[in-house]
Amino acid sequence: MSDTREFKLTKEFIELNKILKFEGLVASGAEAKQAISDGLVFVNGEVETRKSEKT
Repeated sequence: MSDTREFKLTKEFIELNKILKFEGLVASGAEAKQAISDGLVFVNGEVETRKSEKT
């Protein structure tokens, strides 16, 4: 996962793994959860490892 993208929320919150899937950065929810667990996802410049973190 080498893509860097900015995502702006239009609702109160959305789970991080759903953002990854919606943005097409991963093929499935399972892949999103794995990428997060592996420390490949950053939120506000910091590694995020909580799979269902409500961003």
